[in-house]
Amino acid sequence: AVEATPGEVARVEVRGNTRTRTDTIAELVPRALPTTFSAFDLEELDRRVRNLGIFDAVTVAREGDALV
Repeated sequence: AVEATPGEVARVEVRGNTRTRTDTIAELVPRALPTTFSAFDLEELDRRVRNLGIFDAVTVAREGDALV
């Protein structure tokens, strides 16, 4: 689920991950950081993480300048 509003993102913070390397998830970010993320970019990241097929739930949120 995407719970983030479009905006400036400078870093990615992965929480609750015990099934793969954090770098694996960070590599799925569709744009180089720092950048401004559109609603499409946020949906695309959510889709990519879900497509790994190893998580029961996925939530993409923005806290300040971080995607969480």
